[in-house]
Amino acid sequence: MEKQPLVSVIVPVYKAEKYLHRCVESLLAQTFTDFELLLVDDGSPDRSGEICDEYAAKDSRVRVFHKENGGVSSARNSALEYAEGDWIAFVDSDDWVDINYLDIFFSPLINIDLIHCGLKIEEKKGKFDRRLVFQDKKVITKKELFNRKYFSSCCVSYFYKKSILDIHKLRFCTSIKYSEDRQFIFKYISLLKNDILLINNQGYNYCLNPESVTHSLREYDRCLDDLIVLNSLNKLPIIHENNFIFRLLVKNYILSYCIFCHNRPNFNIAIKDLRYYTYSYKNKYWLYELFIKYPLLILILLKLYWKIRSIYYFIKW
Repeated sequence: MEKQPLVSVIVPVYKAEKYLHRCVESLLAQTFTDFELLLVDDGSPDRSGEICDEYAAKDSRVRVFHKENGGVSSARNSALEYAEGDWIAFVDSDDWVDINYLDIFFSPLINIDLIHCGLKIEEKKGKFDRRLVFQDKKVITKKELFNRKYFSSCCVSYFYKKSILDIHKLRFCTSIKYSEDRQFIFKYISLLKNDILLINNQGYNYCLNPESVTHSLREYDRCLDDLIVLNSLNKLPIIHENNFIFRLLVKNYILSYCIFCHNRPNFNIAIKDLRYYTYSYKNKYWLYELFIKYPLLILILLKLYWKIRSIYYFIKW
């Protein structure tokens, strides 16, 4: 019987032939080799599925699964059923990793339930700007993770224990499109018994792909995803222990409504939804209160902020 890999790396693949070679090649070049690579062809209409099969034929660490299109959450969930590693990593097919991305697994990980590797963000080809960077290797508690200094909403910037996911049957929600990462991360963190390890290699390279649904205009029902997630978490004690999660999800909803929503309903509907999905929370947040009182003013200010931000990055690059 072959030895099971220590790490399972899961890559959902859909319309990815433009980026897939870069992604897979970067993973297969790792200095740490005790891993398996699960490529999930999510019914991709281009050559992505064929490319996956080509890599599987060349490297025994690569396993390919072909399925009907169901979205990124469905693809990740499908791979989790077959993953054999003790640890799980998620990589998006339009991103890539440095050669030392998995090097943390050279060392024994005792009393650690989550590893946070941070990430680099490619704003423009070959140019990196905003970074979630940890200067030193450090152990923190799950309560300490909930602040702007440490927390990331991207599930790809963490390594997860497979045993925790399986024991608690934790999977990605397939009915939401924009906040499935946040919901998954919050639920996972709430289950932790041990500490979180921050590592300082920043080996993950996150590409701001303009074709990605994450960075495009969206329907209003998709803007609601952050509020739906917030409402779904209201029974978790850790969510009420500080204001961080409430502020984050409410802020994302207001930003989405004011900036990214192209079929924006009137303010009465937006405020009604905001109140409905947050009724179980007693938290106070200035943006929440201002939006309810002065929605038009907040919309104008946020649109102005976004235009200034866009001009800044255009001039910078």
